[in-house]
Amino acid sequence: MTNIAIIDDNFEILNHFSNHFNNLQDIKIVNISTTVGNFFRSEINENQLDVLFLDIFLPEETGLQALPKIKEKYPKTDVIMFTIDEKFDNLFEAFSKGAVGYLLKKTPINDLVDYIQIIRKGGSAISASMAQNLIHHFESDKKSKPILQQLNPKEYQVLKLLAEGWSYKLIATKAELTIDGVRYYIKRIYRALEVNSKGEAIHAFYQNDSKKI
Repeated sequence: MTNIAIIDDNFEILNHFSNHFNNLQDIKIVNISTTVGNFFRSEINENQLDVLFLDIFLPEETGLQALPKIKEKYPKTDVIMFTIDEKFDNLFEAFSKGAVGYLLKKTPINDLVDYIQIIRKGGSAISASMAQNLIHHFESDKKSKPILQQLNPKEYQVLKLLAEGWSYKLIATKAELTIDGVRYYIKRIYRALEVNSKGEAIHAFYQNDSKKI
């Protein structure tokens, strides 16, 4: 049995939510609240709540504002933001504060059961449209980022040494890596720079590095 709760001030949503899940045998609604304050006053035991659906736009205190307090009191509870808000900033903030899901209210009610199962197995839940937009966001961010800034400090160090003409053995010594470690970082560099050879990587370094070697 999976125990769930919802905090939302939209009575139409609450009725739809209640009517659907009350007809399921393996999911039980243990609380329905219209504000975070009402939810806390219900004094649900931590072990009685597996999944909480949390709206963002709530009276008195928003879901994002309340999320740290909720996670502090219910650390074992999986929190899914359930909202109409499609802003990336709020999605990022929700996950940084401990949410494991971000579902839009236009998500078909039948799909919520599948998302609950994914969450309970250790996964995360993001509405398909949000996930697709998230991918485009990161792709455009990567394209706008100077190419060498896509490398972490160790990758940059290895590429710089490679461009200076050092052997893998000496790169390993200077970068405090094993030779296999050097090979591993060079593969990462190839992927980050979208090149396929040592020569292309070195060319990319000289074309884009703003530092003097």
